[in-house]
Amino acid sequence: MGARFDKPSSRWIIDTDDGRHANAKYLLLATGFAAKRHFPDWMGVDKFKGEIHHSSFWPNAGVDVKGKRVAVVGTGSTGVQLAQETAKTAGSVTVFQRTPNLALPMQQKPLAREEQQSRKPKYPEIYKNRMTTFAGFQYDFLQKNTFDDSPEEREAFYEKMYDNGGFEFWLANYKDLLFDKEANRQAYDFWAKKARARITDPRKRDILAPLEPPHAFGTKRPSLEQNFYEMLDKPENDVVDIKKTPIVEVTETGIKTEDGKLREFDVIALATGFDSVTGGMKNMGLQDVDGVQLNERWKEGTWSYLGMSCSGFP
Repeated sequence: MGARFDKPSSRWIIDTDDGRHANAKYLLLATGFAAKRHFPDWMGVDKFKGEIHHSSFWPNAGVDVKGKRVAVVGTGSTGVQLAQETAKTAGSVTVFQRTPNLALPMQQKPLAREEQQSRKPKYPEIYKNRMTTFAGFQYDFLQKNTFDDSPEEREAFYEKMYDNGGFEFWLANYKDLLFDKEANRQAYDFWAKKARARITDPRKRDILAPLEPPHAFGTKRPSLEQNFYEMLDKPENDVVDIKKTPIVEVTETGIKTEDGKLREFDVIALATGFDSVTGGMKNMGLQDVDGVQLNERWKEGTWSYLGMSCSGFP
């Protein structure tokens, strides 16, 4: 697969994996934000005799995990969902975590038809107001700074935003949350207190909700969860900190970490995300007018003109 610009004809010459060829005046890359999945290059992946699935190619029929030993690699939004859902029926779930997910309660609940209908007259106002908010939600930051309130007032406000669920604790919080280090730490400490209270195992508690923030709260998108912490707290489930003990190999029966421990599984779920934005383009074999690959041109960093074009790629 590849595409190169032919100077004499001023045309793109495009070759596909299935042997087809095309000549075109224009080559438009509609590859999307997350077109190329990230598949870890662990030694021995092809030897695993159980099931292994990447979250972006999850079977339409689902995966039968009932009573099985499941590994979930990754703690982004998909990893959180996979862990809490598979834990309902799996024999055990082990999450391999690089960075804690500062997840917030989704507070999802069934809506009666009457309740749904009663909200619909408000839709036009919601749609209008969301164009005026920081993040495009129907709520916005409180027009007050964190330390304008007393500790007691601040605690009560945090409780309300946290209990409301969704992203309100993140994006309907004090207006300096994302702009002041001390204000941000106040929010993180409250989040950690709430999350840690839901985890009885002290080792798991320190991995999933450490006292010291892994990054400023909200600078990575928090995921939404229903019972993620309670599920992982169950004695049959586990969490592995792969910053301390990285994965080094996949064997026929499971995953081996740097400390030499082999954990055996029936199913491995890879919630390892994507080589986002530029990943698809860098792996398409695109060449400029001089035959230089795009991935080589972008080796020192991604650049473009207005996000639309690059010199040498007409």
